Amino acid sequence: MRRPPDFPSPPDLRSARRFLVRLGIAIVILIAAFQSISFYVESLWYGSLGFLSVYWYRLRAQSTLFLLAAIVTAFALWLIFRLVTPPPGQVRRPFLQFGQEAILIPGRDTLKRAALPVAIVIGLFFGISFSADWSTYAVFINQTATPGISDPVSDGLYLFTSLHCRFSNPLQDGFLRSVSLAS
Repeated sequence: MRRPPDFPSPPDLRSARRFLVRLGIAIVILIAAFQSISFYVESLWYGSLGFLSVYWYRLRAQSTLFLLAAIVTAFALWLIFRLVTPPPGQVRRPFLQFGQEAILIPGRDTLKRAALPVAIVIGLFFGISFSADWSTYAVFINQTATPGISDPVSDGLYLFTSLHCRFSNPLQDGFLRSVSLAS
């Protein structure tokens, strides 16, 4: 009696997944170590100059802007994704056809599962971009009132010191781009 041929066993996906998780954790720990060294050295440097409060104010402003922009953007995008997801009973074509090419459209369940991670990633990018512009936020928060002086054009509304006017263009531009990509 002949023995059946030996076929290669399929690759073990669990070990590959464990390796990738461990690699990701190692990279995060390495990045955190380098960042903590940077925070420590900068705090020592600002402290030696007598401006330690400026350093901590900058960190607070950056982290506040990051969290606010990331959370608001992620929530708004998640809400929009949920609103544009087709209802359960709706039937639609499973593909788009351009000439001879058929492009598969993901199903409702896939869109529903991908909505939150995509919204979080885009929110993180928005948070990073807003935290980089922390000085505009600080200037707006710490502006001093000028009693008796009014703007002759807009009757008291200072367009050039308004936080909305400084942040609205990048916010609107990036938000509209991400919404158009999502839909």
